[in-house]
Amino acid sequence: MNKILELKNVTMKFSSGDSCISVLDGINFSIEKGESIALVGQSGAGKSTFLQISALLEQPNSGEILINGILTNNLTDNEKTKLRRENIGFVYQFHNLLPEFSVLENVIIPQLITNRNKKDAVEKAKKALKEVSLFDRIYYSPKKLSGGEQQRVAIARALVNNPKLIIADEPTGNLDPKTAGNVFEIFLNLIKNEKTSVIMATHNLALARQFDRILRIENGNLLEVSKE
Repeated sequence: MNKILELKNVTMKFSSGDSCISVLDGINFSIEKGESIALVGQSGAGKSTFLQISALLEQPNSGEILINGILTNNLTDNEKTKLRRENIGFVYQFHNLLPEFSVLENVIIPQLITNRNKKDAVEKAKKALKEVSLFDRIYYSPKKLSGGEQQRVAIARALVNNPKLIIADEPTGNLDPKTAGNVFEIFLNLIKNEKTSVIMATHNLALARQFDRILRIENGNLLEVSKE
């Protein structure tokens, strides 16, 4: 199996007054094609930092990051952006939809950024929204959707460019348990159908157990967690 993402001896520290907090302390990590990993840990443990670094959205203090075998350390910002767009879809805890655009337009825009022609972008966006059961909402503005519907749009947007890796930062964290379960089921089914790798941060251990592996960030270290 091919490694989609590798982190080698990655360190991230933050200064707080006179002290220095080590959030990631020489992390080594990899995820392979089609593998799903749940990331757990207390709030403030470093889950979001780990995900941001993995998605090339934040620069670690030291260590190497490889995306699909490509070492990213010496790439320019434009090169990192291109590599991220071609390989990674990111789902935020807060959906980050553009309120001035319709649901359909929110899913079309990421494709246009990658230079896909508009006709194909529209068709792919409609297909993605149908897969998350929102085809009847494509011309709505995001503010007219429920929280669960908005997050399903965000999932469609992340998947529409067929990324090799989905990184999700607690995508069901702001939803009630029933809605969270429904969104998670749609999310996991799409991932399995597309054979996409996924790293998802979550506080829900019941959901986490449905992934191939569970990892915990604790005191700057990445630890394997038993699913039993």
